[in-house]
Amino acid sequence: MGVARDLFEEVPRKMADNEYEQHDAEFTNRDPIGHAHSLVEYLELIQEHLPPGRALFRGQASSWALRPTIDRLRDLLPSSKDEYPLPNDRELLNEYKRLAWALFPDRPDRNDDWAWMALAQHHGLPTRLLDWTTSSLIALWFAVSDPPCNEAARESKGDSGPVVWLLSVTAEHWVYGAGNPFSVSGLRVFAPPIATPRLRAQRGIFTVSQIGRTRGSIENIARHAGKPNRIYLEYLTIDREKREQIMAELQQHGIDDSSMYPDLQGIAALLRRVAPAYANRRGP
Repeated sequence: MGVARDLFEEVPRKMADNEYEQHDAEFTNRDPIGHAHSLVEYLELIQEHLPPGRALFRGQASSWALRPTIDRLRDLLPSSKDEYPLPNDRELLNEYKRLAWALFPDRPDRNDDWAWMALAQHHGLPTRLLDWTTSSLIALWFAVSDPPCNEAARESKGDSGPVVWLLSVTAEHWVYGAGNPFSVSGLRVFAPPIATPRLRAQRGIFTVSQIGRTRGSIENIARHAGKPNRIYLEYLTIDREKREQIMAELQQHGIDDSSMYPDLQGIAALLRRVAPAYANRRGP
C-alpha cells in the first residue's frame, strides 16, 4: 500500500501533453503497474497497489481508453485534429424519460437527472457515465468473462488484453445526486440512488465526466487534476491465455454469470458456457 499512497500524495508522473488526446488512440497509452497470471497473483498486485481512500475498480476485456459511451460516439469537427462537438445528451436523456415513463412503476422524479441517467446507463443508453465497482474480484470477472473479437487485430493496435483499472479520488469528487450531471467539472463519483438487483450484485458505482471540446477520457482528466483534486488512476493486465482458469477460480468463490446477473438472463448465460458439453454428450 505504500507505493500507491506515495503516488497519490506526491506530484503525479510527467506525461506528454498529447499522450491521451490522439483521435485514433483506441487503447490507453499508460504503462500497467503489473501483470497477473492467476487469481492469487492478481490479489497480490491489488494489495500491493491498493490506493488510499475508497478504491474503485473497473474490469475490461481490452485496454480501451476510459471514455464514456457518449464521448466515444463523437466525431471530430470538420478541419479539426482535436476538437469535438458538444454533445446534446440532455435531450437524449429527456427522450429516454418520455419513452420509458410508463415502463417504470417505481420511476424516479422526472427532474432527477442523476437517477434517470443511472437507469439509462444500466439499460444501455449512451451517457457520460462509466461503470465501476467497489469489488476487485467483480472487476476481474468482467475483465476475463468476455474475450474480445479480432484479438490479433486489437493487439496490433496496442491492446494489452484484459485489464483492471484502479481509481481513487478525494472526498470533493463524490456527489450524491445534488447539482446537474451535465455541468460537472472534471470527474465526479456517483453512487446511484436506485439499486437494481444487478447494480446491487455488481456493487455498482459510476463516474461522470466533464465532456467538452476535447476527448472526455478519464486519463485526460486525471492528467490535469492538481491539488486538492488529486486522482489516483492505474491499471494492471491479465494474461490472455489464463482467462478460463481465472474464471473457474472466481466461480469457486461464487462469482459467475448468475451471481453478476441475478435473473433469468444470467442463469442462461452461465449455462451457455457449458452448453457444448451437453450438445456433444453421448449416450443416455
